[in-house]
Amino acid sequence: MHKPKVEILHKVRPKLAELEQQRRKMLEARQNAETIAIALVIAGIVLALSLGSYLGDENGMPVVFMIPFLALAVAVYYIRTARIKEQGNLQQDIGNVITDALGSDWSYAAERHLSPGLVKYSGLMGKNRTIHGSNLIRGKHGDTRFSFSNIKISGNENENSEVFGGLILAIDFHKELKGKTLVFPDLAQNMLGSWLGKKVQSFGWGGLELVYLEDPVFEKAFAVYGADQVEARYILTPNMMSNMLSLKTKYGDHFSFSFTQGTVFVAIENVNPFESSLSAPILPDGTFYHFYKAIDLVTEVIDTLQLNTRIWSK
Repeated sequence: MHKPKVEILHKVRPKLAELEQQRRKMLEARQNAETIAIALVIAGIVLALSLGSYLGDENGMPVVFMIPFLALAVAVYYIRTARIKEQGNLQQDIGNVITDALGSDWSYAAERHLSPGLVKYSGLMGKNRTIHGSNLIRGKHGDTRFSFSNIKISGNENENSEVFGGLILAIDFHKELKGKTLVFPDLAQNMLGSWLGKKVQSFGWGGLELVYLEDPVFEKAFAVYGADQVEARYILTPNMMSNMLSLKTKYGDHFSFSFTQGTVFVAIENVNPFESSLSAPILPDGTFYHFYKAIDLVTEVIDTLQLNTRIWSK
């Protein structure tokens, strides 16, 4: 079990305060560099105008005028690139401070995410989607290893049409599984009613068939698809279904689950990524809680699903 949150905060607070001092120095240096670059470009434009007027060569004038504006475009590009890089480095430093305090089993990568292959393998998002992401965290909660990141998934034809935005979590699962079982919020029955909703669901999902369970409360809350009816029931014990209902009661229709070959994938919608800015101050407590809220959510999922219970072995 990782350390209590308040203990971690006390440990990282001085280091985050140091990062705030570094941020201020970086911001000042960046602003000075940008001011000098803009001043040089303006001086170049003035020089070009003066030179063009002096030469009075109409054929050469376009070239003379083009040079400073080209310099302006190059300066803007490099200024923007440098600022983005520095912001990314700062965010990485913040994440390193916090995850290092959690222990050697934890790591953070600001600009990385779960691999598209792993996300697609979960079966939760369909095929041929455009996948972007950030904030990859790997860790261990109790005896359970996991990794998660923010993921944004766009439609097949339009990258601006978001079909999913939130966290995707891959958790070690101590059951040997041969097939795949998917659990989605039962939106069809909620929108279309029980009879028609079941008819729509009976067409299956991604080659998996609708699984029929004996718990009417769970069936009303979730739609289950699996490669094997028996294995799906082996996974979805009364205790597991009760735990999943607890998450739904607390958070609503934001959770989908995939059980496949020793891994539980959990997709949690509407969880915003941790982001830092060179222009925004690092307030140690606020920054810590902003970063840590995703870890809190993930460890709560592991605890609620009782995935640290080792009554099965792989």
